[in-house]
Amino acid sequence: MNKIKKVVYIIIGSIAFGIGMIGIVIRGIPTTPLLLTALFFWSKSSERLTNWLTNQPFYKKYLHNYVETRSMTLKQKIAIQIFASIMMIISFVLINILVVRIILVLCFIAHHYVFIFKIKTSREVGNGKE
Repeated sequence: MNKIKKVVYIIIGSIAFGIGMIGIVIRGIPTTPLLLTALFFWSKSSERLTNWLTNQPFYKKYLHNYVETRSMTLKQKIAIQIFASIMMIISFVLINILVVRIILVLCFIAHHYVFIFKIKTSREVGNGKE
């Protein structure tokens, strides 16, 4: 991998990681997809960062289940869908370009299709729910 691409991947992963960590503290920011994004970019660019991330306590809570089973809890899926939907609706309202609006509607439909039909729903583990 060329050096510039590696640095760009590390930067994108780090930004996603930083926002994802904020999401642990501030409700409404989708932690799981942001940390998955960080994991994706870091796994393409830095074995050290990937190993560090997969050995953190929050990894098991937010990512391990999805990485291992390709599933999310219903709570995770709903939180991600609500946040993404709000962002797409805000963009739709603020942008008055027909092509962009059509793309947003297609993304909205695709997003919900994937989360409803493609990503399995797992049972929440912990807190007495097994």
